[in-house]
Amino acid sequence: MLGLGYLIVDDAEQQLRNERLRLVTSGAKTLASGSLDALVTRDYELLERWVSSVLLTEDYAYAFLANPAGQILTHTDLEFIARYTKPVRLNNYAPMTREIPYRGLTVTEVIYPAMLGDQHLANAHVAFYPGRSNISAIRTFKFYALILGSLLLMLGATLIIVRRHTAPISQLTQYVSQLSLEHDHPALNSALLEHQDEVGMLSRAFNEMEIRLITAFEQLRNEEGRLRERVDERTQELLLANKELETFSYTVSHDLRSPLRTIDGFSLVLLVDYAEQLDEEGKQHLHRIRRGTQRMAQLIDDILELSRVSRTNLIMTTCDIATIAQEVREELEFNQPDHQFQWQIADNLFVRADRHLLHILLTNLIGNAWKYTGKTPQPCIEIGSITQADAITVFYVRDNGSGFNMKYADKLFKPFSRLHGREEFEGTGIGLATAYRIIERHKGKIWAEAKPGEGACFYFQLGKINPKNLI
Repeated sequence: MLGLGYLIVDDAEQQLRNERLRLVTSGAKTLASGSLDALVTRDYELLERWVSSVLLTEDYAYAFLANPAGQILTHTDLEFIARYTKPVRLNNYAPMTREIPYRGLTVTEVIYPAMLGDQHLANAHVAFYPGRSNISAIRTFKFYALILGSLLLMLGATLIIVRRHTAPISQLTQYVSQLSLEHDHPALNSALLEHQDEVGMLSRAFNEMEIRLITAFEQLRNEEGRLRERVDERTQELLLANKELETFSYTVSHDLRSPLRTIDGFSLVLLVDYAEQLDEEGKQHLHRIRRGTQRMAQLIDDILELSRVSRTNLIMTTCDIATIAQEVREELEFNQPDHQFQWQIADNLFVRADRHLLHILLTNLIGNAWKYTGKTPQPCIEIGSITQADAITVFYVRDNGSGFNMKYADKLFKPFSRLHGREEFEGTGIGLATAYRIIERHKGKIWAEAKPGEGACFYFQLGKINPKNLI
């Protein structure tokens, strides 16, 4: 019978401990879900208010938010802010409870992930001192009850514990589980607020926390409204800027090309119809005029293409780089059939990308290789891929042409930047800038390696695309 009484009291103790852990878990969940908008907007002041609102009683040790890398974003203990804690791996992003040391004492810490859809923004950590709870009093009561050996007193004490603690805590837990900032929920039982024990302290603390949360939520909702207004204003400004850019592009295309065609056309008429009346110097001047107008027309085309690349919507499909590279090869060989090249194009170079932009990218990269191997005795262009240690596929275009000095590599992808004189190789300096912008639109990377006289190799990888940028 004595053993039965021991088990009854022990069960009550365990139930109270579990209920208390559930309350702390609910607090961690509230912190994780309530701070999502502040995490997205990086509003650290609002994050600090959320974290401060979680500490309900002196039994709580601390509360903080840390990003997945372990950096502490905000902490109730100010000296820990901006420090790093050991990153926590949550199994399937489920809450986790652990015992850890803190300032010479052992605390129970609950970790709850802050998730926005499938994105893991941060972890909410809430810890409390298990040794400061009413559990110690229960253990003392159980000890004396066992010494007295009175089964009736044990049963009576158990009934009192269940009636005075378990039932109120169950009511408090039910209230916390129904707590919602956006919908109506039952009010907290006023009798719980009048308790003079730990249950009363928790009830009053939760009541105060609810008031603070509702106030913070209203402030957050108002701030969200103001933020939406600012986003709408910026969106309208961006739409207006795009419209103005389209108008400017049309003006450049129409108003600038027309006089260039006139100059080029009349220069050609002079060369053909008045050839006998012109000396060699005059003819050379006309040829220079024609080359200048044609170069200006090509520069206008390249600038317009760079503008379109920056504004076009992405249409993502599965593309074979090998097939597109073969198309570019055929275009180059058709335009310059006297160029004899050795080609090495690997098979099955599949990637998710916008095919139109990918064709422009390869036209610029392969066209570059074609141009800068024009003076090489045995020119060779190679297109392939390599897989890095992190399983990311990197594609490349390699040639054995003139190459360049790597100390000037930072100028490669800037508009109008050229590493060779126009006397050596023609060009406008826009092609690689366009290639860089295409890679940037695909959230990827592009870089080059080269040596003077030994050729160059351009590497690029295509990253993950935000679905909002797709059609």
